[in-house]
Amino acid sequence: MAIFERKHYGDVISNKLAAYIMYNIKENDIEYTAKENNLSPHFLTGIIRGNIYLTEENNFAVQQLFERCCSNYMKANKNDRDIINELILSCND
Repeated sequence: MAIFERKHYGDVISNKLAAYIMYNIKENDIEYTAKENNLSPHFLTGIIRGNIYLTEENNFAVQQLFERCCSNYMKANKNDRDIINELILSCND
């Protein structure tokens, strides 16, 4: 699943995507995904927080982390998902 296009490289990820990841991340998701992609957890966290630009080299790690977060979201109960949705909608892009 590709969520980024070439036009996204050189920019930070959107606030809504960052919020979705942050609200749906579970313990060790960043560490596991970073290790799978030969990145440091600090570097991957920097991308999510908007301190590091998205590139062709690091976009796959962000996509994998997003997929893990989607899985976490789907496992959450409906009330938690509703709360998460409200929080994400309140983010500005």
